[in-house]
Amino acid sequence: MKPPALYELIESYRPKARFHMPSHNGEILSPMYASAPYDITELSFSDNLAFPVGAIAQAEDAVAEAVGAKRSLFFTGGSTSAIFTAIGVAKKRVSKFIIAGEVHRCVINALELFSVDYEVDEDPENAEGLIVTSPDYYGNVKDIAELRRKNPNAVLIVDEAHGAHFAYSSLLPESAVKYADFTAQSMHKTMPVYTGGALLHVNSEEDYRAARETRAKLHTSSPSYLVMASMDYARYLFEKNGEEYYRKIKEAVENVRLPEGFERVKNDDFSRLVVKVPPYASGYAVARAAEEKGVFFEMATSRLLAAIVTPFNYEKLSLLKDIEGKVAEEKDLSYLLGVTAENDIVLYPPGRVLVMKGERITKEHIAIINKERERIIGL
Repeated sequence: MKPPALYELIESYRPKARFHMPSHNGEILSPMYASAPYDITELSFSDNLAFPVGAIAQAEDAVAEAVGAKRSLFFTGGSTSAIFTAIGVAKKRVSKFIIAGEVHRCVINALELFSVDYEVDEDPENAEGLIVTSPDYYGNVKDIAELRRKNPNAVLIVDEAHGAHFAYSSLLPESAVKYADFTAQSMHKTMPVYTGGALLHVNSEEDYRAARETRAKLHTSSPSYLVMASMDYARYLFEKNGEEYYRKIKEAVENVRLPEGFERVKNDDFSRLVVKVPPYASGYAVARAAEEKGVFFEMATSRLLAAIVTPFNYEKLSLLKDIEGKVAEEKDLSYLLGVTAENDIVLYPPGRVLVMKGERITKEHIAIINKERERIIGL
C-alpha cells in the first residue's frame, strides 16, 4: 500500500506568504474556506496534471495498483471528462459504437461532438466498439465479463461512475477494470473525495499515452489540487480500511428499519440502499417530507428512493424509520404531444436522455414525463 504522496506533499506546504493562484492565498476567510490551505496550483514542487512526472504521477500509479489497472489518470471535472477522453482516444480505431443499454447524456454528447456513429443494442455481440454503464443508479451491475466474452475484440468503455469503491472490499461487486479497455469512475460519488474527482483506468500503454495526450487537450489547465489531494487520500484510506468499512455498512443496511409499507429493494451493491415506497405514496413527496426533517436522499423517483451509504453516514440509517408515506400532486402534460423538443429532455438523475433535440414528443414520452416530472430537466 503506497502512502498518499500528493496529499502529504500539499499538507506539508505552509509557506510564509503565497503570491500565486488561487487568490484566497490559503487563508481561512470563513468556514467555507477550511480547506483553503490545501488548494494550490502548479508550483515548482507540485507537478502538473497535463504532464505528470512527480507527486501526481505517483498518486495515479498508486490508484492503478490499488484497483488492478494497467494505468490510471486523474480528472477534476468528473467522469464526464474521463468519458470524453476515452471516446476521443477510441474513435481513432472505432467507426461505430454499440451502446449496451442506457447511458449518461455525456456519452451521447461525446459521440456527437467527435462525430462517431452509434446505435443502441441491449445485448450486443461482436461489436467493434462497446459502451456500457455499470453499475446503474440503483446499484445493479451488468455482467462485464460476459460482455467481453461476446465481444473479445471490441474496444470496451465502461462507465463505472458509481463503482469507484468496488475495488476496496471483497463484499462488493467485481469492478469492470480488468475487462475493459477504459473504465471511468467518479470517486466523489461513493468515496470521501471533493466533487469532480474522477478516474480513467486504461489497460494498455498505447491507450494510456493517447489518453494522457487527449486529457491535456480536453481538461482544464487549472485542475483542482484540493480535489486531487482528496482522491489520493481517499484511495489510501479505503485501501487500509475498506474491508472493515463495508462489513459494517453491509450489516447496517441489512438491519435497516423502515416504516410499514416501505420495502428495501435487493440489488448488487448493498451500499446503494434503494427503498420502494408504499403503493399509495409518491417517492418525490416522501423525499420532500424527509428533507423537512433534515434527511436528504441521493435520488427520488415516483416509486423509489435511493441513498448512498458510506463509512461516514451508515450510523444515521436509523433516521429512515421516521420517513412518511406521502401522496404527490397530480400533473398532466399531455398537451406536449407532438411538440418538437428544442433541446435534449433528460431524466436527471441519472442523466439519461429521454427525448433528443429535434425529436417529437410521443405518448410514451409523456407517460414518463407525467410520472417523473420532478426529475425532468430541459423541458
